[in-house]
Amino acid sequence: MQNICFNCFHYAPEGRACPYCKYDPRVDEGKNRLALKPGTILANRYLLGRVLGQGGFGITYVALDNQTKSRVAIKEYLPVEYAYREEGSLDLKLNGSMVRADFEYGKEQFIAEARTLSQFIGNEHIISIHALFEANGTAYFAMEFVEGVDLKKYKELNGGPLPVHVANRILMPIMESMEWVHSKGVVHRDIAPDNIMVRRDGKAKLIDFGAARYSTGEKSKSLDVILKHGFAPCEQYSRRGRQGPFTDVYAMAATYYYAITGRVPPDAVDRMDEDTIQRPSALGVRIRWETEEVLLKALAVLSKNRYQSMAEFHTALLYSMPSPYAEEAAAEEKPSRSREKTTPLEKPVQPETLPTPFVPVSEPEEEPVQKSRTSGKQVRDTDPIIRNDIDPAAEPVRKIEKSTPQLQRKPEPVPDKTGKKSGIIVIAAILGVCILAGVLFGTGVLRRNNFTKVGSAVTFGEYEQDNNTSNGKEPIKWIVLDVKEGKSLIISKYILDCQQLGAENAEVTWETCGLRYWLNNTFLNDAFSSEEQKRIPTVTVTAPKDSGSVKGLGNNTEDKVFFLSVPEAYMYFKDSLMCKATAYAKSQGCYSTGSGYGRWWLLSPVNSDSPCQVFISQDREGNSLVSYAGIDITFGNIGVRPVLWVNLDS
Repeated sequence: MQNICFNCFHYAPEGRACPYCKYDPRVDEGKNRLALKPGTILANRYLLGRVLGQGGFGITYVALDNQTKSRVAIKEYLPVEYAYREEGSLDLKLNGSMVRADFEYGKEQFIAEARTLSQFIGNEHIISIHALFEANGTAYFAMEFVEGVDLKKYKELNGGPLPVHVANRILMPIMESMEWVHSKGVVHRDIAPDNIMVRRDGKAKLIDFGAARYSTGEKSKSLDVILKHGFAPCEQYSRRGRQGPFTDVYAMAATYYYAITGRVPPDAVDRMDEDTIQRPSALGVRIRWETEEVLLKALAVLSKNRYQSMAEFHTALLYSMPSPYAEEAAAEEKPSRSREKTTPLEKPVQPETLPTPFVPVSEPEEEPVQKSRTSGKQVRDTDPIIRNDIDPAAEPVRKIEKSTPQLQRKPEPVPDKTGKKSGIIVIAAILGVCILAGVLFGTGVLRRNNFTKVGSAVTFGEYEQDNNTSNGKEPIKWIVLDVKEGKSLIISKYILDCQQLGAENAEVTWETCGLRYWLNNTFLNDAFSSEEQKRIPTVTVTAPKDSGSVKGLGNNTEDKVFFLSVPEAYMYFKDSLMCKATAYAKSQGCYSTGSGYGRWWLLSPVNSDSPCQVFISQDREGNSLVSYAGIDITFGNIGVRPVLWVNLDS
């Protein structure tokens, strides 16, 4: 007889393990007596399967969505302190009339969790919610089903504590997503290994945003249920403790510590009298000293001594590494002593499950350019004539001629005195043309045609780009976006630098931000000569109207260098907003994908209680997008892509 497997929902033999997913229903017999029976239909849509997990405030099931024919996870509000379910019944019953107020209050917070999750739909590293409904005297919500294991199980399956670079690849994307969560005014309060699911492809998702709803002041009955000892900071042990993004920083750092050491950190309250936490290196972990210092600061007992935002913690971790986009990023320092037998790091982690977001693929787009060591002149490394100029120690040209017969000098002909005069005339004409061309190039007249063609690439100014200061600056390449009234609007082809929008976590506009001053002073003077600066006019940068997604920029400003606004970004870049970062920009901390594409600031702050700015990012498929959620203005991994007008007839 055929039956449905209540794990994968394929047909399977009754009373036996499923041949598809290997789930054996007999292992769950007699368990989860408060749970709804497999096969129950909810909301005329969801076919319930086995129980995925049960806690003091609810039960989570796997279910089949009959509309989409896909698996989802269903979470049911069931606080065991206030309610129960009789065997064979669907409806919940309360443990007396005195607990109804507490039950209803908890249900409101349960619904609030669903609404919180709905803000983050589409984020690759946060669980997505599908539906919210009430039935059977309680509330439910359907959310994304993540096929994988939690971080604790993942660590066990891979032979013990994870190498630092593997922990980075799993947890750093979660940190980035938490920056977005915090920008919405939400604090998770329950980051821990069992709330981080690692999928088969190695990508991780943060689940369970329910802890906030249980921090209910006088209505909280059991702190043991709310807290995960070792992962909760000391402020969570007090009902009056001030909590914020720094609360999640501690929990994330504790999770990171657990991932690389295999040990749960001591309880935060126990550390207040005597801090007994051990350095990871003392436990045999291969970790750089700088990275270890960052981790221990994030684990500071007092909140004021920690990083105050996830962006600070994440950025500090990146800076502590040799280079998150280079091959040596995965190399940790040797441990200070031999590893314990209980934490075998030697067993390799499955390579197919480990994404490598910090190691870009080299994609040379153009013929490499060098600088002459003696003249500083830009030359192609394929030009054989300049080889002697590049290397002052090279042999003279005559030696090359000797070893290369086809280049040997022919005997000089006897000069024809009768043609001397005509030769001089020809030479003079050639020199005249060269001089004229040089003058025209110097004034920019010959290059005017390039600047007047929208979409063309032009060169203007110089800036450090190859991260090798010994060879001087490199010419800046620009893309022409628009031409009007004798001026050309250009944007740098590459992300040139990496700067914070503001140094303090305070509300700013374009008018008041520190990056505007940097662009119109430091960058302007560093990238352009005095003659080139004369060709850059001062223009009015208009503050856009409030559109619901982007709020106004305050007052209009007068600038030479600025950024694109959101509408301009869409107008000028119809296909893709992707942009590669230079080696120098990466060295300054600019985050880049595996293909070298970076993030870059736009002009507009976002509608948020937190000071955040819109920027260009990438979605899960690698396509460019405008991140309306924004990111903290103090975040140090967003690149700078300058925009300016150039006078054509200077």
